[in-house]
Amino acid sequence: MRKAAVLFLVGLSPFLLGWLLSLGMTTIFAQMGAWFYLVVGMAVLTLWMVVSGTLGFKGSKRGMALTMLCINLPALVVLVLLGVQELALQAYWTNAVGLLTQFFYLPLLRLGAIVAMWTGQVFWIYFASFLLLLLSSWLGCRAKDPVKK
Repeated sequence: MRKAAVLFLVGLSPFLLGWLLSLGMTTIFAQMGAWFYLVVGMAVLTLWMVVSGTLGFKGSKRGMALTMLCINLPALVVLVLLGVQELALQAYWTNAVGLLTQFFYLPLLRLGAIVAMWTGQVFWIYFASFLLLLLSSWLGCRAKDPVKK
């Protein structure tokens, strides 16, 4: 239970990082190039991989699935909320939820844009960012505790 809570809390960390990036975009980070956002995105993916590999549930495919669920559940909820806002309503909510959902994927937006450069909709960039998080957590689980067939 404690591992699940820690993984879930780590899964919430992009909210804080996205908020900090948002604050600094108009001041401190305004002079930085696109490389800075690539480094930030890679740092988040590395964090996801390391935490999944070190704090995750071990021993079976079920443990890997539980690890990936716990750390990626906040990202999935945010993705669904973004899908409702962008695809169904075609507008972001003007409240805290609308703002926070945009902050969540901000650290990964540059990497997501590289993966989903074929699309013109921001939602697919968010979706690509979510897939990168999934892939990172899967790689972390596999690197630490490979599942045997």
